[in-house]
Amino acid sequence: MNRHTSIKICAAAAAKDDLRGEEVAVLIILNNNSDNYDTAVNIVSWALNEMAYYKVPGLIKFVTELPLTATQKVRRGDLKKIVENMKNNNEGKIIYVSSRSGIEGFENESAYCASKHGLEGLMTVSYTHLR
Repeated sequence: MNRHTSIKICAAAAAKDDLRGEEVAVLIILNNNSDNYDTAVNIVSWALNEMAYYKVPGLIKFVTELPLTATQKVRRGDLKKIVENMKNNNEGKIIYVSSRSGIEGFENESAYCASKHGLEGLMTVSYTHLR
């Protein structure tokens, strides 16, 4: 994640997730102050191309500082507390990536289209649940 041009530094932690058990959460300090939805989408799109799918963050929070020890290592316990507070206070950004295949079917791609359609349904229900 630190190779992305907009990211100055970041730290990842596992966040509890009712559906999957855990989700990747990332706290990010940006090089500039463009902490908006478009920046988050850009970072996730980049991660999908550069990283294994299971490492791509599902939760992003832009911060101005990370919890560090005296030796400049991330305090993991504090990081998990921040992520939990983020979820409890409805902060941060939740992003999912699907494809056109979830909306319309394609010949010889039935399994792929069905999985993407399932993702569309899951996100629709999650959006209703999390609002």
